[in-house]
Amino acid sequence: MMQSFIHIAAGLLFLLSLQGLVRCDDQEFRLVRYLMSNYDSAVRPSLSVAQPVAVAFRLSLLALLAMDERHGVVSTSCRITQNWNDVHLRWNASDFGGVTTVRIPASQIWRPDVILRNKPPSPSVCRTFCWLN
Repeated sequence: MMQSFIHIAAGLLFLLSLQGLVRCDDQEFRLVRYLMSNYDSAVRPSLSVAQPVAVAFRLSLLALLAMDERHGVVSTSCRITQNWNDVHLRWNASDFGGVTTVRIPASQIWRPDVILRNKPPSPSVCRTFCWLN
């Protein structure tokens, strides 16, 4: 009987220790709902039609995978990093429990068009991650 009481008390203490974490998750959930409620990924993130969206582009070579001198083909592993300011994804952190950064799937936000030229027709692997802050 005493042992089951200790297990229940330990479980309750554990759940109480998670209470602060749950609040943070609630705030992040509320923030994402707020940001995406009227967001349209097809709309360019600019305050006016005449204003361009400045995109910083960086290509980092991670590894040289293969080189075929005979056919003039080089296979690489690269990381492309793009940064821009999306005026439609702004918030006041104090309104959302101090949350300053959220992750949103890239498929849900506007992304600049990037065309890689001189790319062979073989399939490539592409993973996209977005952090908003």
